[in-house]
Amino acid sequence: MSRVVFLAYYFPPMGGAGTQRTAAFVRHLPSFGIDPLVVCAGERTPGAHTIAHDESLLAGLPGSLPVTRVPAVDQQSPSRRDHCSPARLIASAREVAWARRAADATVFAARRADASAVVVSVSPYVCGHAVAEIRRRTGRPVLLDLRDPWALDGWRSFRTPVQPAVDRRLMRRSLRAADLVIANCPAAAAAFRTLADLPAERVVVIPNGFEAEDFPARRKSVRETRPAHPAGVFRIVHVGTLHDPDPRTARPRGRRRFACGRLARHLRSARTLLLAAAAVRRQHPEWADRLRLEFYGQVHPGHESLARDLGIEDLLQIHPYVDHDQVPGILANADAILVPLHGVRSGEDALVVPGKLYEAVASGRPVLATVPPGDARRLIRLAGGDSRVLAAHDEPGVADAIAGWLEGAAAGWRPEGAPRELLHPFRRDRLTARLAASIDAVVHGTAPPADDPWMELAELTSRLDGGMPLGELRDAAEGLAA
Repeated sequence: MSRVVFLAYYFPPMGGAGTQRTAAFVRHLPSFGIDPLVVCAGERTPGAHTIAHDESLLAGLPGSLPVTRVPAVDQQSPSRRDHCSPARLIASAREVAWARRAADATVFAARRADASAVVVSVSPYVCGHAVAEIRRRTGRPVLLDLRDPWALDGWRSFRTPVQPAVDRRLMRRSLRAADLVIANCPAAAAAFRTLADLPAERVVVIPNGFEAEDFPARRKSVRETRPAHPAGVFRIVHVGTLHDPDPRTARPRGRRRFACGRLARHLRSARTLLLAAAAVRRQHPEWADRLRLEFYGQVHPGHESLARDLGIEDLLQIHPYVDHDQVPGILANADAILVPLHGVRSGEDALVVPGKLYEAVASGRPVLATVPPGDARRLIRLAGGDSRVLAAHDEPGVADAIAGWLEGAAAGWRPEGAPRELLHPFRRDRLTARLAASIDAVVHGTAPPADDPWMELAELTSRLDGGMPLGELRDAAEGLAA
């Protein structure tokens, strides 16, 4: 088996969405003839990048997996070299120090294992600055895996107007230094090619996806059945982090007012849902008492305050972070799943698809997506079902969607999501096959995958709309993957 080293800050048992991507690759790569090694942060590394501790994410990892954990620089001061690094303009000295030590560990692991290639996962974005150094010191090709669009995200904020320009310059340098850039969605891939003037074959698309065994396929299409809604409440669920819902405090203020973009941070919250739920209670009191909003994870306390101000605190239930092995059951038992995302400037597409969206769609439950134009919308609309896609600030639209679902539930029917057979291109084993093909491409000089899972989904949707039974659709999905 060939060997590949992953430099990834996030790795189990550290929890959160950033961990799941690398863990999934490592879990499935041995099936494709690749033996992974991992360099990551320490298990209890303190700091802004720590999400949670989740032992369940260790399940399924290779038992003999070599993992080098690089502790944070918290007992000693960063060196003069770290303070003088160009990366200090956009990252703390401790982040720079950790990335330097992690790069040293990656080079050592790659040399010792005679690795064929190195995969560098970002964020933290400071890790991306080590791409050129790792490539030079190991003599091995490096793949840069961008889970988020880095300087193009618009989410980051700085103290001076110079820093965003430096951030873009350092990102461009890292993109050009990599032998292959991995984007999380097609829109981001196009933006990376434009920023660094890269040819199409230097960028591939590999999204986050979902584990197939977590969400068993249904036997019938939503076009063939309409299951009855169980007696009781209608539950809209969100799993993950929700930010400050107050637009007055969610934006960067004071010295951190210079951002890469002009995104509304409060829209990565449940603000729109809470306002819509209050409107439904006013307009349809006969249904609204059956509504429940359940949030699991790191939820900003402003949601409780806003619910009290709106008089709907009795509809809201907030639960702490749950281990990821519980998430599929929570999603499958929901009546609808909330997936919010921040806004973008008019005329632009979002360069981000929330990782939680893939599991939400795969659960078979309808998705209430408050997302801007982009690949997230494309995925939901191609997959079909009773999901609703609305603008992040469209409170009347969200209220109408909730009222329609409540009316249907009162009549006995339950809204349904997409057929799981359509989502075969987004299974993590199939996405890891794309990564394996990409690694083989940079090692042997062959062409990496030129298509993307959205193209496969569009083809499968076309066949289903043309009358193809789900059983044959599964075979067609396997054929497209081959």
